[in-house]
Amino acid sequence: MLDVYASVFGKPWLAKFNKALVLAGLRGQGILNYQDFRISGEKGFARSVLKTYKERRPADLPPTDAVVFDVGANVGNWALMVTSLKIETPYRLFAFEPSPETFTTLAARVREIPAIKTFNIGLSNQRGAARMHDYADSSYGSTHASLEAGVITEVHGQQEKTFKVEVTTGDEFCRQQRIRFIDLLKVDVEGHELKVLQGFREMIASRKIGAIQFEFNETMIPSRTFLNDFRFILGDYSLFRILPKGRLLAVHDGDLPVFRYQNIAAILGSDHSQGQEEV
Repeated sequence: MLDVYASVFGKPWLAKFNKALVLAGLRGQGILNYQDFRISGEKGFARSVLKTYKERRPADLPPTDAVVFDVGANVGNWALMVTSLKIETPYRLFAFEPSPETFTTLAARVREIPAIKTFNIGLSNQRGAARMHDYADSSYGSTHASLEAGVITEVHGQQEKTFKVEVTTGDEFCRQQRIRFIDLLKVDVEGHELKVLQGFREMIASRKIGAIQFEFNETMIPSRTFLNDFRFILGDYSLFRILPKGRLLAVHDGDLPVFRYQNIAAILGSDHSQGQEEV
C-alpha cells in the first residue's frame, strides 16, 4: 500500500501536501508539540506521576513528601506549572539553573513558594567548572543556553558567548542533601541531557528514581547523541513519548530517529502503557 502511495503521490507538485502529512503525523507521535505544557503533555504527565508516586517507591523507604528535580529550570516556568497542579500530593522541588542572570529571575519568581528550593548550579557527568554557551547578543540567559558546545553555533546558527559556571553530578548532590529517592526527575538542558543522566548513574542503577522526563531534539546533533544512548543508561526503565494531556506512547527499538522537539518519559517498570489524561 505504501508503494502505491509513493507512486501516486510522489510528485514534486505534491511536496507541500506530503510535508503537511508528515508534520501532522509527527505531532500525533508527540513530536513538535511545544506550544504549552498542556499540548506538550508535560502538565498531564507531572500530575499523573505525582498522584501515583508511592507506587514506584521501594517498600522499605520511609514515607516522605514526593521529591521533584527540575534540572535546567531556566526562569521557573515548569516549576510554577507543578505548583498549579490540582493534586493533594505534598512535594519538595529542587530547581537547578547555572546561568547567574537566569537564576536571579528564577529565585525571585519562586521566592514565596516554600516547596521550591533553588540552586545556582548545573548538573552534569562531572564536578567542577564548565562553560555555558549562549547567544552573543543576549544580555540575560536565554532559553537556548547550553553546557553543550555547538548548540548555539551549529543548531541555531548564531554567534555565541561563553562564561564559566559551576556543575556537579546528581549522585553527589543527592549524597550531600541526603536524598534517597527522586520521584520525578525533569531534564531540559539543551542537548546536555545524556550527561546529566550519566551524573545520576548510581541513582539510576540502584532504581532510586521513579520517573524521568527529558527533552530530545536537534540539540543532540552536535554531541552525536542518539536515543539508544539514553536506552543504554536507562536499562531498567521503559521509554515513552509524552503525548498531549500526558498520554504515553511506547518507544520501540525500530522507531525512526527524529531529532525534533519531543519529551521522553522513562518510567521504572514496564506497566505504564498510557498516562492519565488531564482533568
